[in-house]
Amino acid sequence: TGGPARAERINQSLAIACRELGLAMGGGSQRIALETANQSGSNRSIRECIGRQPLMANYGAINLAGLTHPSELSQIIEPLEADGLILHLNPMQEILQPHGDTDWQYVIDRINQVCEWSPIPVIVKEVGFGLDLESARLLRDAGVAVLDVAGRGGTRFDQIERQLAVHGQRLPTASAFSDWGYSTVESLELCASLVPKTALWASGGIRHGVDVAKALCLGAGACGIGGAVLRAALDSPAATIEFLQQMIFDIQVACYGCGIASTDEFGKHN
Repeated sequence: TGGPARAERINQSLAIACRELGLAMGGGSQRIALETANQSGSNRSIRECIGRQPLMANYGAINLAGLTHPSELSQIIEPLEADGLILHLNPMQEILQPHGDTDWQYVIDRINQVCEWSPIPVIVKEVGFGLDLESARLLRDAGVAVLDVAGRGGTRFDQIERQLAVHGQRLPTASAFSDWGYSTVESLELCASLVPKTALWASGGIRHGVDVAKALCLGAGACGIGGAVLRAALDSPAATIEFLQQMIFDIQVACYGCGIASTDEFGKHN
């Protein structure tokens, strides 16, 4: 996560847990870090806590329009010694912000420019509304290495923005948009035939090990969790490790229940 000072404690808990358990971690949006020359936002302390486990930087695809050249992203990649760069897509979040960025013209061209420049793999991640087939195809053809479908079913950033709305701001009717977007399952079913398993990640509503098993069966090569682990990360590194250990054990039990030796076999016998 990015944002206020409390985020650093959350990030450190997550990073320590990832180091202890051999997991990868993606940072929160680093737009503020880039705009303030790393005086605030995600910083090097995450890399110090996670050791050599994979760590990914994160930047909003809509904010690429404000860069003179993609090389400016080095300012967020280098302090983290990032192994990958996440570009997140959040149009249905931006439309609810008082001064949100709603001009998404040429975003795919800017993503292509980042892919051509980037010294590390580029991952594109939605933020809770899922990826459709045509968007996935455009992103793949632009050179994106991994698609994270981040479908409907987990954290709803539109609901968060509603809570932050300013007085007098016009908002879309909540009930009309309550089921907007593709679920994680729907996005996986749409995109699994388009990219290799290693290039498709699932997040959005992943709450326990069986959710991971299901996503892997549907074509994902890896899964991400956010909201489910937040309470533990707010507590301590030990609580975060305990939560993730339970999740890993649940995955192992799911393998046992399916009669397979490892998660690599999920989906092979559908």
